[in-house]
Amino acid sequence: MSRVQHYASLDELSDASAVVVVGSVVDQTVARDIDELTEFTISTVQIDEVVKSDGTHQAGDTIQVRQLGGGEQAAPTPVLSTESKYLLYLTPSGLAAPLDSQFYVTGANAGVYASAGASARGTEVTSEFLQVDAEPGEQLPSVIEVDDALRAAQ
Repeated sequence: MSRVQHYASLDELSDASAVVVVGSVVDQTVARDIDELTEFTISTVQIDEVVKSDGTHQAGDTIQVRQLGGGEQAAPTPVLSTESKYLLYLTPSGLAAPLDSQFYVTGANAGVYASAGASARGTEVTSEFLQVDAEPGEQLPSVIEVDDALRAAQ
């Protein structure tokens, strides 16, 4: 899938996102809730850390992330995996209630970074996240830490 929007920096991706969170997928369903043909994967993400807030989400909450495809329909971008940890850049769905509380990944796939685990740097332990589905010509970093995301969100 080729995106309409390419982001020149992490700052730009953060600016385009209403919410940025670190969390793990705890549940997942496939829905045909907009029309009878189009499938969406709805992932429930348990929030571990809020990097950028819309004022309504905090650590310990869950947030629903909507991605195109799943089930019988091939997804144009990689779908989040259950029990995996991510750094997610999210945009409100803009859908009517009750789907209005759901979010899309910013840039379809630009805003998905998967946990690479913890690494030690001297006495400090950091969490690194790898970009899941980079696009040719993209200028986003392929590896980021939560501190990088926090700086970009300011």
